[in-house]
Amino acid sequence: MRKAPHHDLPSKDEVAARFASLPELEKLVLVLLYDRRFRLVLLAMALVAVGATLVFLPLWRSTPPGFKPVHRVKILDLWQSRALRRAAQADIRAGRLEAGLGTLRAALSNNPGNLELVREYLQQIRLHGDARNLTTSAIQNSIWLLRLSRTNTAELELVVGLYEKFLLDDLVVHLLATCQERLSPALEKAYARALLINRNPSQFATRWARIEAQSAAATDPELRLLHAAYLAGWTDGETAAAGQEELDKAMQNERHSLLANRLQLLVSERRRDVRGYEQALDHVLLRGATRFTDHQAYWRLLSDTGKKDKAIEIIRSNVYLPRSGVEAV
Repeated sequence: MRKAPHHDLPSKDEVAARFASLPELEKLVLVLLYDRRFRLVLLAMALVAVGATLVFLPLWRSTPPGFKPVHRVKILDLWQSRALRRAAQADIRAGRLEAGLGTLRAALSNNPGNLELVREYLQQIRLHGDARNLTTSAIQNSIWLLRLSRTNTAELELVVGLYEKFLLDDLVVHLLATCQERLSPALEKAYARALLINRNPSQFATRWARIEAQSAAATDPELRLLHAAYLAGWTDGETAAAGQEELDKAMQNERHSLLANRLQLLVSERRRDVRGYEQALDHVLLRGATRFTDHQAYWRLLSDTGKKDKAIEIIRSNVYLPRSGVEAV
């Protein structure tokens, strides 16, 4: 069997001689070939350049797989986001809620495509956030969460729960109207509640018929309370009296008193009952759960019942601080 011909590797001088036509380059090759320290320095510089590229250039995917457009971040952002997240969690555990939420928001700004981090931020806002300071942030990040998660049910329930806490019932209606035929039981209740509180009684009645057909109302006290308010405000005779009686009982129950008083606002507005409206409004105001539309309805009710001067006096006293530019206008 013939052996393959053996070819000796060229010597270092032979390699350098190939660059004889370029003297400066030949010198560099000779130094590279004969000076071990120079090779180490050159290798270190290359590693530093690669490391800097990895650290300072946005090469790392932040958004979930399949999400378009792809959002990329620097590894430095990832490190900073993790450090801020740990600091925020420590603040929240220690009861420093405002600082914790602010730090968590900063962590999110460093890695905005992290679905888990967006979810955690909204969960903490839902638990500890103040609507007067965080409404805009809650809305922006909830929309972003739904985009990242492709509006799956778990994230939708989180967002709707947050909107309910921040009294954004109009946004609940808008959000769930697009998927109202495939709602989970929790979202079904939230949609019915938002329809009635947002002064859409006819749509509530339609939704209630669907809920009754599913037998969901039989075991849920809040759903029954919603229906009682509808009966009290939009029916007559014994049916309306029975609905009002159930609403009155709920207002004495600490667990359901806030919802019952919010519903009483609607019933009193419908019945032109100024005294009933004022009592319910006082209760809701003490709980910090009034919306601009609640105050606006009160001013109009006073005006419609011959108390326009009182309405103007209340408006000028700034009893309600707007939470957004729309409310301010």
